[in-house]
Amino acid sequence: MPSPSKSPSVELEVGHRTVKITNPERVYFPAGGRKKLDLARYYLGVG
Repeated sequence: MPSPSKSPSVELEVGHRTVKITNPERVYFPAGGRKKLDLARYYLGVG
């Protein structure tokens, strides 16, 4: 059985650093359909 393909990583600028988000399409909150990248962007917005 072939392994599922992973979504490409995404890089976000955080201050003077670049943060790599691996598997950005991974669902973290199924009820709302929120994904890992959504959570990272939320943290950037409130941080």
